[in-house]
Amino acid sequence: MDWVDHAIDSFGQSTGIPGLRLDDQGCLSFMVEGDRQLTLVDLAPGGGDEVLVMVQAPLPQPRSMAVRAALRFADFRVSLGDAPQVALDGDQLVATLRIARPSFLPSTLEEAVRALFRFHERVADAGGMS
Repeated sequence: MDWVDHAIDSFGQSTGIPGLRLDDQGCLSFMVEGDRQLTLVDLAPGGGDEVLVMVQAPLPQPRSMAVRAALRFADFRVSLGDAPQVALDGDQLVATLRIARPSFLPSTLEEAVRALFRFHERVADAGGMS
């Protein structure tokens, strides 16, 4: 078990999901808080040196305002801290943070998940949703 596996296992323990592990391809995905999906992808099996942390949630209405807000909040020039990469997957907004494998610790994973949840909340608030 390397430090990425250990960090994910510790995160699972702290969130009440013991035994949380990546699959053989370095992926893990599960639903959180009802309508949000948390996905972790270790890029090491493909030769990468990062772990992707993604939170996917339904795109708030009105969609056009939510998309503009997501792009604005993801702009590194105005973002506080690391700006997530954003994408649309159908009617879902996907926000992704990249964490270097040597920096991937339980605390950095927890911080990344919190930051992505806050990002989605900001987008929802900007669109008139909460």
